Amino acid sequence: MEEKENKGHLLLNIFILFIILLIGLYLYARYVEHDKLIMKEYKIESKKIPSNFSGTKIVHISDIYFGNTTDIKNIDNLVKSINKMKPDLILFTGNFYGNNIKKEKELIKSLSKLESKLGKYAVKGKNDYYENYDSFIKDIDFITLENNYELIYRDSFTPIYLCGLNSSLKEEVSLSTCIEYFKENEENDYYKIYMIHESDNIKKIVDNSNPNLLLTGNTLGGYIKLPFYGPLFKPQGSKKYMDEYYKIGDTEVFVSTGIGTDKYSYRFLNKPSFNLYRLKSLE
Repeated sequence: MEEKENKGHLLLNIFILFIILLIGLYLYARYVEHDKLIMKEYKIESKKIPSNFSGTKIVHISDIYFGNTTDIKNIDNLVKSINKMKPDLILFTGNFYGNNIKKEKELIKSLSKLESKLGKYAVKGKNDYYENYDSFIKDIDFITLENNYELIYRDSFTPIYLCGLNSSLKEEVSLSTCIEYFKENEENDYYKIYMIHESDNIKKIVDNSNPNLLLTGNTLGGYIKLPFYGPLFKPQGSKKYMDEYYKIGDTEVFVSTGIGTDKYSYRFLNKPSFNLYRLKSLE
């Protein structure tokens, strides 16, 4: 009888510990990991990178979703962390805001402090299609690329080429303007960087324009990453490509896991992050 009682107490204790563990994991994923910002650093080497761009630092941000689980303290920390790296170029691949656009002045004040030597560029995510977006993007001193391109110069006559495409969840993704430049200027075999929002468009972009570097976001890292399983959730527009890096032909692809959250307010084994790319010329 006593042995059965001891066994019953043991099972009860195990059950209680299991419940405590689940509650702890829930609280961590819901309230703690959102504040654990990290930087992921990569070296990009290519013969096509002009020698004057060797050593260039590019910061890649995506999916802030301000107002969901990302607050102004998180933004201030993000800006401080990025400026500490002294980037030459800042690229944003969509979704500044969450579902509710609030405290816009606070966000503008913080993001306008981002510093870069060669410019700050963005493409739209699905949440960036709202009435005041144009004035917002101007106030934070970013340039939006919507199915078009810019030539980025650094102390030389040889630029790198930057193309930005629309969100395929909101508009048509058209490569015609970006591709047309090289049809008209065949002699300019520049290093090509493409920015898109939804990672499911990776194959289309690579097949039709063969960029050297392709940057995207939208996956949010699957919100929760389970050991031996991987990302738990796959957002619309990012069902096929969830890994953080792919090499497709001559194209290097980097998928940002983002800063905030959208549909689910959790992050687990998936800290908020921004990417830092250091370019190295092999010419």
